[in-house]
Amino acid sequence: MPSFLIALTLGACILSVFIVVAAVIRARKLNTLHINAVKSRRLLENALFSRAQHAQEFADSGALDIASAVLLKSAAQDAAHAVDLPLVDDGLDSLSLKIPAGTIDATYSELVAYSKERNENLAAEDRLSVESELSRVLQLTVDELDRDELDTHEKLLLSKLERDRRDVRMTRRFHNTHVSQARRVRRSRFTRSLRLAGRAPMPQTVDLVD
Repeated sequence: MPSFLIALTLGACILSVFIVVAAVIRARKLNTLHINAVKSRRLLENALFSRAQHAQEFADSGALDIASAVLLKSAAQDAAHAVDLPLVDDGLDSLSLKIPAGTIDATYSELVAYSKERNENLAAEDRLSVESELSRVLQLTVDELDRDELDTHEKLLLSKLERDRRDVRMTRRFHNTHVSQARRVRRSRFTRSLRLAGRAPMPQTVDLVD
C-alpha cells in the first residue's frame, strides 16, 4: 500500500477516535448540565412551596392589619394550591416535583394531592403569575412592617418567611444559570450535528418576580 494511503488511513482513524472521544465528553457534560437543571428545579419548587406555607402562617399570626392579612393569605393559598402546576412547560417539572420527604414543614405529597382536587379551577392559571403575585403581595405587606413592633413569635415566623424568600431568589438564580449553560451547549453545531441531546427536553428558565 502506498505510503500516502497509509498516512491518510492513519489520519482518518485518529480523526475518528478524536471525534468519538469528543462526542463522549460532550454527551457526558450535557447530561450533567441536564441533571443540574433538574436538581435546581427541585430546590426551587421546594423553596416556593415553603414560602407559600410560611406566608400563610405569618398572615394568620396577627402581625398584619386585617386587610393585609387577608390579601397575603389569599395570595399564599393560591400559590400553595398551584404547586401541582409546572413552572414552565419544558417537561422537567414531572421530575422536579419529587422532593425528598422531611425537607419542609408540611408533607409535600399531601399538598400535591390536595392541589390535584383543584386542577379543574387551576388548569387555566399561569403558575409563574401566581408565584409572582405572591412576591408582589409580600412586598406590599410584609416589607412595610415595622420589625420593632413584632413580638417574639411573630419575629420567628417572619425569619422563616424571609429565609424562604432568600432561598427562592438564590435557587432561581442557580436554576437559570444551569439552564443557560445547558442551552448554550445544546445550541453548538457539534452537539446538534451528532444529536447528542437525544430526546431530552430543552430546559427553560424560570422567569418570575421573586
